[in-house]
Amino acid sequence: LDISYKEGEEGEETVKSAIISGVTLNDDILEQVDFVSAITTAKESESTNGIDIRFEHNMAAIIFYAKQAQSTLNEYEYKIAGVKISNVASAGSYDLINEKWDLGEERKDYTYDFLNAPPEKVKDPLTMSDSYQLLFGTYTERDGDTQDHYSFMLPQDFSDASFSVNLQINRKNPDGSTTRMFPSDGDYQWVSAKFPASSSTRNENGELASEEYTWEKGNSYAYYISFTDPSKHLGESVKMSMGFEDWRDGNSNDFANKDMIGVWDAVTYKEVIVKSVVETDEN
Repeated sequence: LDISYKEGEEGEETVKSAIISGVTLNDDILEQVDFVSAITTAKESESTNGIDIRFEHNMAAIIFYAKQAQSTLNEYEYKIAGVKISNVASAGSYDLINEKWDLGEERKDYTYDFLNAPPEKVKDPLTMSDSYQLLFGTYTERDGDTQDHYSFMLPQDFSDASFSVNLQINRKNPDGSTTRMFPSDGDYQWVSAKFPASSSTRNENGELASEEYTWEKGNSYAYYISFTDPSKHLGESVKMSMGFEDWRDGNSNDFANKDMIGVWDAVTYKEVIVKSVVETDEN
């Protein structure tokens, strides 16, 4: 990282900036880390208490959980073998004094493919249950407590971003075996959805007035994905809730338990399931 300090005049005001440039996301989604910083003003003092420096989180943390509806457990099996975050800013510069990001134009995808990862990171596909499961990663603190792993994103407008899961759906047979429903060719297929809005407002009639699609620095965003009956919903939508936490003051769950809908942007997913359901019923 490079740090540069600037001071200049804008009208009657003196404008200062301290730019940290070269902040770049790790291509390995499991190796992405937070970026924290602190700034303070030195003052002459005879005190021996030291200098109070408060570090702040400058990234946005993203985490995914998934489950399938309890009503589908006896008939369907969902498996996930990978997670992907697509079309997000990959690098930028941060102004310590003015607490602002200046993002580059490049957009990248960040993927954790469970089955094709480096040997030390390969993991078995996750079989969904009716309880939310963390989709990827854990880390262990020194006291032995296991914590959820976050993917750290640059604060940004994510209206053009999407997330994907590498998905397999099987129909459960009475004899305990399973019949593949999706995909029709291969073991798994990536299916994508847009991220739900981070916040929204409604007018006096209860109608949606505006939506915000912004990951803010110092906040963590937890996305909860719920898969439903594929023979009824045909892959067109996925029910989602979003949890929210402000690291800076400890407030949490400001948006918890608000159901949102992310529409799968994968026409082949719908078509293949329709075809597979028909063929399975005929057999």
